[in-house]
Amino acid sequence: MASTSKQLAAIQSSDGNERLVVELSSRDGSVRLLQQTWSGRVGWFTQQSLTLQPEQIADLRGALGLAASIGRSSTRRPTADNATALRIISFPAAHAESA
Repeated sequence: MASTSKQLAAIQSSDGNERLVVELSSRDGSVRLLQQTWSGRVGWFTQQSLTLQPEQIADLRGALGLAASIGRSSTRRPTADNATALRIISFPAAHAESA
């Protein structure tokens, strides 16, 4: 059975030659992040991809929320006291995709 996915977002870089594509798998609820580059000869092509399982997505949302709140307050930085509350999100080792 073929896996189907739905594109949730395509976030363009400032120069327009790169983008981050976010896809949702309808099979298992995982999210795939695709780093893509534009080429006039082939169009958009994927340089790297990363698949996040549903539990990793929740952790990533929390980390991004923390990053946003720290970014809003230039005086607030992680300290030894609050660093222990941060969770480490493990990702599988990068694998080169075969052509």
